[in-house]
Amino acid sequence: TTVTTMRQRAELRGMVKTLSAEGVTSARILTAMPFVVAGAVMVMNPSYLYPLTHTTTGFSLLGAGAGLLATGVFWLSRLVKIEV
Repeated sequence: TTVTTMRQRAELRGMVKTLSAEGVTSARILTAMPFVVAGAVMVMNPSYLYPLTHTTTGFSLLGAGAGLLATGVFWLSRLVKIEV
């Protein structure tokens, strides 16, 4: 019975590792997405982001977005960390 328990624990660890790797990949993609979209917009139509980068309201919105992004990254990092 001890061997069976050890095998089941090893299987469970493997499953948790697989699922947490999926979560880490999702977190990385979601974290990179705003930067990729902003880069694509800058390449296609740079004047579209002008108000965001040259006005006080735009700077405050960028700050709020950065704060929310940091909060989301922290939350996802804690969500993905699973201990068996």
